[in-house]
Amino acid sequence: GPKAREPNYEVVWSMAVRAKPLLCGSVVRQAPALFPRKPFFPAGETVPLHWTATRGPSKAAPAKLLCLHGLLGSSRNLLPWATALERRVGSASSGVALVDLRNHGQSGHADSMSYGEMVSDLVAMMDEKGIASAIFVGYSMGGKVAAAMALLHPHRVDAVVLLDIAPVAYRTCADSRRAWGEMSPELVGVLDDVPLESLKDRKSVENYLSREHSNLPAWFGTFALTNLVRNASGQWRWRANIPAIRRGWQLLEGFDLGQQAIFHGPVLLVRGGRSRYICEEHVPALGKLFPNHRIATLDGAGHFLHTEDPEGLLDIVVDFLQAEVLSPVRSSAASS
Repeated sequence: GPKAREPNYEVVWSMAVRAKPLLCGSVVRQAPALFPRKPFFPAGETVPLHWTATRGPSKAAPAKLLCLHGLLGSSRNLLPWATALERRVGSASSGVALVDLRNHGQSGHADSMSYGEMVSDLVAMMDEKGIASAIFVGYSMGGKVAAAMALLHPHRVDAVVLLDIAPVAYRTCADSRRAWGEMSPELVGVLDDVPLESLKDRKSVENYLSREHSNLPAWFGTFALTNLVRNASGQWRWRANIPAIRRGWQLLEGFDLGQQAIFHGPVLLVRGGRSRYICEEHVPALGKLFPNHRIATLDGAGHFLHTEDPEGLLDIVVDFLQAEVLSPVRSSAASS
């Protein structure tokens, strides 16, 4: 895989890291938390990806279950839930790792971010870490990346779990209210308009968003602040590459892989009963691409399945993995 460039370090506001340093695949630092400044990679290059393990480095096999976050998220968003998942599946999965996709979290930035490019980043990371194949759990946009990975590189994918997302072009949804749930380029663009240079603290940013954009979804302000970090000069900036996300919106909202493919491995789609991200017309499209699929619904949850009903989601995902993927591993281990 490509070699990461020498990073510059900048302070990141992260209470989680201040309390307990994460076990990361690239850099581990004690408080004050220092993370690599995101290098910029030109079009056509794979972007080295930062990853976080739910268990410490050991001589055990590399992680076999990779979790992918959603738009404007990072590996930290899924870390509590993924840690609980690792405890439930135990050694059968050889560990769980969470990946920051390009233009997100602590991974590098690039001008473009098509699903094909994000898949190439993942393949390069797997090659570098010696991961021949893995189970992919993808939330929201990360689910579309996981689906694309399965369709483009089926031999590298053991199973796929899609968390409240369908592998479809959302702009074609007949119900316009369900066009990628509540996400929109205008919503992402709000972050570009925040005058970070004149705001002194996080509360000031939060107040600005609520004052100037009073029609924002209730969850957006708090979620956006997870992307707020300080650079080496102490100035606020957004962790995610907002301009690249806005430019690539049609690609992200769509699902054009440039080829027709089918993945015959096991696939689970978990949808929230109160979510707007899955509509009935998505089901036939899912079946064409993934004939060996099942669908489960968390009745009381919305789009944020992993925080609204983490235990219910764990039960569904663990049952699926044990039935479709992990039970052979346990059987062979028991007989040896």
